[in-house]
Amino acid sequence: MKVVTKISFGIKGLGTDSPDGVSVMHGIDKTKATACYDKLVKSGKIGKDAKKDGDVLLFKKNANQAAFTFVDANTALLVMGTNGTKDGIKAVAKGGSALKTSAAFVEIYKRTNTSDTLWGIMNGSSKAFDAMASLGIKPKAVFGSLNVTKDLNLDVRVRMKSPADATNLASMANTQVKAAAGMVDKITIAADGADVSVKVLLSDVKLKALATQFGGMMGGKP
Repeated sequence: MKVVTKISFGIKGLGTDSPDGVSVMHGIDKTKATACYDKLVKSGKIGKDAKKDGDVLLFKKNANQAAFTFVDANTALLVMGTNGTKDGIKAVAKGGSALKTSAAFVEIYKRTNTSDTLWGIMNGSSKAFDAMASLGIKPKAVFGSLNVTKDLNLDVRVRMKSPADATNLASMANTQVKAAAGMVDKITIAADGADVSVKVLLSDVKLKALATQFGGMMGGKP
């Protein structure tokens, strides 16, 4: 992972026993990596069910499967789940994702700071939000980014079904975060149409203080 310069991934069926996923990793040297996993496969150190089929490395454990290959000299592709086969990963490598044809996804993507350190978009129907749904909070989507320089900036939006739902959620959230407001430099939660905008600023000083506090609570060093 030390050589990876950028990583992107998408997961479908998050929270289920067998989710499908695709990950693209940039910065990995194909020649060195191939030589490395050739040795691992032959030695059996990555499991007896790991094997190489042409330029694809295949893994299988119980009902779960995955495939790994390179699309160029420095870009690796990992596919897990239904398409974690040789034919499946070859099809994924060709592109053609339906996401770029989704007007809803494209609109959210454009509102996300994709140049930040970390960003993500989640469908509100994901099982990851089941706990929120039990409280009557049912987002259509959650998206945003985290940018880490000297300070830490979090910019997240929760898209609700209506402006009224967004206003109610923002009001509820503002009540709940009062106790934690002193732990950060700035936090703002506000309704913006059908979105709830959450912005958090954590300075280097506050970040180190939190690391010291929680590191001590867990008995470790910050």
